[in-house]
Amino acid sequence: MVFRRRLPLPPLARLREVFWPRMGYRRAVRYIGWRVLRLPGSAYAIAGGFAWGAAISFTPFIGLHFVLSGLCAWLTRCNILAAILGTVVGNPWTFPFIWALIYRTGMLLLGRVAAEAPPLETLAELFDSIWHALGNLVLYIVGLQDEIVSSESGTAMLHVIQNVLWPMTVGSLPAVAVVWAIFYFPLRRLVEKYQERRRRRSRERGGASSGDMPNIAP
Repeated sequence: MVFRRRLPLPPLARLREVFWPRMGYRRAVRYIGWRVLRLPGSAYAIAGGFAWGAAISFTPFIGLHFVLSGLCAWLTRCNILAAILGTVVGNPWTFPFIWALIYRTGMLLLGRVAAEAPPLETLAELFDSIWHALGNLVLYIVGLQDEIVSSESGTAMLHVIQNVLWPMTVGSLPAVAVVWAIFYFPLRRLVEKYQERRRRRSRERGGASSGDMPNIAP
């Protein structure tokens, strides 16, 4: 694996790295940028892949960002690894702002007012409800449960989908388009300049090496 550590970190250390990287956020961002620039592929593939990862981070489907960004990158012939790296835009520090943005945007697009907001104290309750429902669905599929959800929990889940997940999904659509463009065009120029600089240096080294060779022609 490209990003696997030689000595795996213990669980608490991994959790700390998520919220506060040991190298610091500034160095972490520079490291990711270096990784992206050095990826193989065209400027379009690299920039497009990273843009997909960043854009998909603005959807409410936590836990599926890697899969969705990789799928979008594959469908558009972009770099899948760049897409996975791009999902770093969505992290514990940015998610609260992202969720608030796409929720408010979705409510606006659907013509709803703030009073229609669901009685959930935190978004953590929303995703806990979603994952609980998905777990019930898996148990039902493998035959370990006779019904997907009870009528009471099913009603609560439907309420969550209609009043939270659906507005967030609708609000994420324009956000995905805008974020993709914001990351794609500047990053493509950076990748083009970096790749051109590497090709120029390679040509210069090649010319210097051939110039140092002795002339053995008769």
